[in-house]
Amino acid sequence: MNRSVRRPLILTAAIALAAALGTAALAGWNRGDTANAQDPTLHDLAAAQGKYFGVAADNHEIADAGYAEILGGEFGWMTPGNAMKWDATEPQQGRFEFDRADEIVAFAEANGQELRGHTLIWHNQTPTWVQQLPADEMRAAVDEHISTVVGRYADDLNHWDVANEVYDDSGNLRDSFWLQTLGEDYIADAFHAARAADPDAKLYLNDYNIDGVNAKSDAYYELVQQLLADGVPIDGIGLQGHLIVGQIPDTMQENIQRFADLGLEVAITELDIRMELPADDAKLAQQAEDYGAVTEACMAVEACVGITLWAYSDKYSWIPSVFPGQGAALPWDEHLQPKPAYQAIRDALSGQTQDAPATAIEQHGQLSVCGTRLCDAAGEPVQLKGMSTHGLQWHGDCVNDASLDALAGDWGSDIVRISMYVQEDGYETDPEGFTARVSGLIDDVTSRGMYALVDWHILTPGDPNVNLEAAKTFFAEIAETHADNPGVLYETANEPNGVSWTDLKGYHEQVIPVIRERDPDSVIILGTRAWSSFGINEGSDASEIVNDPVDAENVMYAFHFYAASHRESYIEAVAAASEQFPVFVTEWGTQTYTGDGENDFAMSQQWTDMMAEHQISWANWNFSDDFRSGAVFTEGTCPNGPYTGTSNLKPAGVWIRDQILSD
Repeated sequence: MNRSVRRPLILTAAIALAAALGTAALAGWNRGDTANAQDPTLHDLAAAQGKYFGVAADNHEIADAGYAEILGGEFGWMTPGNAMKWDATEPQQGRFEFDRADEIVAFAEANGQELRGHTLIWHNQTPTWVQQLPADEMRAAVDEHISTVVGRYADDLNHWDVANEVYDDSGNLRDSFWLQTLGEDYIADAFHAARAADPDAKLYLNDYNIDGVNAKSDAYYELVQQLLADGVPIDGIGLQGHLIVGQIPDTMQENIQRFADLGLEVAITELDIRMELPADDAKLAQQAEDYGAVTEACMAVEACVGITLWAYSDKYSWIPSVFPGQGAALPWDEHLQPKPAYQAIRDALSGQTQDAPATAIEQHGQLSVCGTRLCDAAGEPVQLKGMSTHGLQWHGDCVNDASLDALAGDWGSDIVRISMYVQEDGYETDPEGFTARVSGLIDDVTSRGMYALVDWHILTPGDPNVNLEAAKTFFAEIAETHADNPGVLYETANEPNGVSWTDLKGYHEQVIPVIRERDPDSVIILGTRAWSSFGINEGSDASEIVNDPVDAENVMYAFHFYAASHRESYIEAVAAASEQFPVFVTEWGTQTYTGDGENDFAMSQQWTDMMAEHQISWANWNFSDDFRSGAVFTEGTCPNGPYTGTSNLKPAGVWIRDQILSD
């Protein structure tokens, strides 16, 4: 709907604004470094697909000449961020003030932009005088307010957010003064009043955290069904889209489609995708992928009519003031320079899917051992870096879709060690259940492009021969199921202790054939004596492996260390051993060998430097919210997160995440 008839009052405001800002700020612009001036704008690309691409703005933003140039040129629709809310338009009962709103409308009209009205009924930014009215007077005030505001802009606005954020995050009607005073009917009444004031505008519900399928969006789905059944004039639903890098709901398109199937328009109304600061190349790349994914979700559904950014530049983002330590949420930086997200949006609007960064499995393919190194499918040495889970019986709730998405995207992990204890309430209590859990996690991990290392986690008793038959059964089932998956590695014994190398070697030589019969290609990692220390922790050294290696191909030898306990002599021993046989550090920490205590990041850095130099792959212990300092998350993070960024990370988690992200 393009309303070409404009109110004389708004035209007058446009003339006044042009005089104040200069004609160029209103009707002309210089795209600068954003793109070639001849390239189509974001709105041009969206319009070619039958949709719009818009932006929200406030008065101080259109007064910024440099900002206003892009604001008036790149976008086809405008949403007044605050100028049309109740506190701005009727601060005192019966006294309406429209200067701010008129200025926004004038700017949009001068630049040929359509308008969305925001917002009529909200529990925030509503004057105290409204909140204190008794029911009859409040109802009359709502009718008068909507009639006046919507009526004034009936020739100018195409959409209205009639009711904003009426549900809480649990999917219950928000216990606002509206609900307490007027009851549930206040929502329907507001829509009827808006329709009476403007028969042609599209009328929307609007809320945050309803972007994917969840309890809150389910509540809105049921509300819309009821409103439609009751004849309430609702035309659309706005998904605000205040999102977090690496946490885009994978049900977003499905959610858009189900509202469309009810006959509604759907719009993404307030899009921004925030991250933990400072921004870096990895976060910006993930943000670009996320903006592309959101845009593609809208493009894929005909009834998704458009997308609006909640400001376009970090210069005017609301995020840092509300979420301390977070920001960089928009496609342009604070200097008005486009970020990778800008190109990702362009690509998605034009039907060009941006190539996501290659995952570890995509980069390296089927791994193998070549000489003393782990090598990729091309025979080139590779170093994998990643995390080990804690025991699934205790901290399995930390291994879920959201946490694995974060590990793959926000952390950039190459590998996940799936730690399945045999004793201590582990596998032996429910062999079928734990086997199924590990099998499912292999699929979850490798589908995200990370390698899955299957850890047969023996510790007490330390002789793996005690569990030999169980190990054969477990590895036979896992290898049979995942033989064709190039992303699987096997660790046959976590930390053997109190057992001779001869007996341990005999164990490995019985388990390896069970795996090889079903999966002839995957790398197998062998636990070593004395808690996987090459025997060092029990007074021996790596010579026992050099002199009597396991009789098998495509195998590596595990080493475990904790930097605060295992220092320079251990570093030297592992470096030397890695030139004699293939080494994989399948578990290590920045603390003492208890997995607790003070972090020794200086010694940890010496370890990671050595492992990088010798191309030794590693998995850090552990990806959980256990109380010990070695768990990366603060207690209580699981199962709900968030898992991205650093807000929920302990010091070890922050440090390890940086190590994984570093080249």
